[in-house]
Amino acid sequence: MNTVHKPLGTFAVWVALLWCVVTPRATADQTFAERLGWKADDTVLVIELAEGGMSHAVNRGITQVLDKGMEASVSAMMTGPWVPALVRYVQNRTSTDIGVELTFTSEYEGYRWGPLSGKPKVPSLVDEQGCLWKSIALLAAKGTADDVEAEIRAQIERAEGLGLKVSHLTSHMQALFSKPEFFDRYVKVAVEKQIPLLLPAGHATHANLENTNLVQMVKKQAAQIWNSGLPLVDDVHTASANWEVVKKAQRFTDTFHVLKPGITVLVMNPAVPTDEFNFITSKGRTRLADAMAVQDPEFKRVIQNRGIILTDWRELKERRSKAPKM
Repeated sequence: MNTVHKPLGTFAVWVALLWCVVTPRATADQTFAERLGWKADDTVLVIELAEGGMSHAVNRGITQVLDKGMEASVSAMMTGPWVPALVRYVQNRTSTDIGVELTFTSEYEGYRWGPLSGKPKVPSLVDEQGCLWKSIALLAAKGTADDVEAEIRAQIERAEGLGLKVSHLTSHMQALFSKPEFFDRYVKVAVEKQIPLLLPAGHATHANLENTNLVQMVKKQAAQIWNSGLPLVDDVHTASANWEVVKKAQRFTDTFHVLKPGITVLVMNPAVPTDEFNFITSKGRTRLADAMAVQDPEFKRVIQNRGIILTDWRELKERRSKAPKM
């Protein structure tokens, strides 16, 4: 029996073939900058000012950087007592985006905070004082994924209650990367609420030196996260927190000279120390060095001379809405 091919069926096949040809899709060798519409050799940089709201000294460092005209994103710790002051400042700057630095440790000896959910709701996240655990090791040993998810939601809800449109999520001290089940909840909530995550999914040159386990976790879920509509970045640089104070400005500019094409997030921790801040931590001088490095004319000059493109999380998300799937 001869099979009769209907014209409509043939037409449908041709349409399907044409769709495969003309519909763009990302390729494995592309940087995430290229996937988001930049050129293959473009070096794109997000400067992330971390730990906003932790103290007045940190807020002073962040506002000093922004007031000097440096384009930067801010991440705020919703557990911090100085968050409302920072939010008030940022809301008067439409050019600055602000994300939530999800906080699951209370690491300082005499300056501590508890979960926003309250101890009865998330008992596995708190110590005998009712504060978040002092270390990531204790969080990983004691915490449950359900309690972690509840606290993630509570911290985002506080940000929204303060009137913020949350631009992105980060993990304070990378605590949410200490166990795969914590990481899964981090991704789950972000995808559900369509909030970008600070995750290195590309060449990860610096990230691999700082946290190889994180890079492996991210790469396993990169396609899922990207295809959900969220942007990803190629690399994250956090090592400056451990640099010698006197060499910080030079090391930042040295780093700019060797950045690879793609999107790199440079995490900085600026502060202008006060007596109170020096009581909290011995890191006052290194935090001040971050704030001062940005004000060094060479900092901006190298960025400009190298043709580094500064961006923020809002632009990354906007570009992702127009980008192809993986």
